[in-house]
Amino acid sequence: MKSQPCQSTRTYGVSRARTSKATQMWNHQDDIAEFRPERWLKVNAKGELWFDGRAAPLQTFGVGVRSCYGRKLAYLEMRVIHALIVWNFELLPIPDSLIEWRVQDVLTHQVQNSRVRLAEITI
Repeated sequence: MKSQPCQSTRTYGVSRARTSKATQMWNHQDDIAEFRPERWLKVNAKGELWFDGRAAPLQTFGVGVRSCYGRKLAYLEMRVIHALIVWNFELLPIPDSLIEWRVQDVLTHQVQNSRVRLAEITI
């Protein structure tokens, strides 16, 4: 990405979707389109793996004083939903004919068809 001089009389915006796909922002990694969750795994001083949420140029909840104040609540809600799904359902594989990778980028990155196949667990 090139740097451009800014005029004080104009308003500028930055596309988060565009910057998250720029190889310059990912320390010139050529495989940013590939699913590699190990990018976010780091080894600490004890030799243990830990998740580093800042290992990529993604700002899902923003940063600084204007960051999302509901971030911790969103994380908590995701944990509760995941726990309830795992406790109450068995996650089954989806047939290959139903798998799609279509998305729509408007203001956010939205999945077009997200399918889940569940079987209720009865105890």
